[in-house]
Amino acid sequence: ATHSEMCESLRAFAGMSGFLVRCGGVHLGFYVYILASAPYGTLYTGSTDDLARRVYEHREKMRKGFTAQYDVTRLVWFEAFEERENAFRRERRIKEWRRQWKIELIEAANPRWDDLYDDLNNLLAFD
Repeated sequence: ATHSEMCESLRAFAGMSGFLVRCGGVHLGFYVYILASAPYGTLYTGSTDDLARRVYEHREKMRKGFTAQYDVTRLVWFEAFEERENAFRRERRIKEWRRQWKIELIEAANPRWDDLYDDLNNLLAFD
């Protein structure tokens, strides 16, 4: 598929799912993400410049901390940003939200609480 066809597919996916993803030659190198231990389980919000690596670290419990202690390893939601500062601000806002608002954000994009990690290469391979 051509780059424009892949971007169009991504935009269609984003429109159906509610995920915010942009394309068109713009490098989206910063991400805000939400992990869950299970549907309606413990939630964790973070930001990173390498989503696949960071989620892998959570899954493999490579760092001690909250996600390792509570087995919070399922990627259930993410947003992509062009600039680190925008991702960081969004992460801080979401961390201040009530739990129910986070659940609504997840369910708007991922109503079955699927683990998106295994499909990340397909979702992010639009350079």
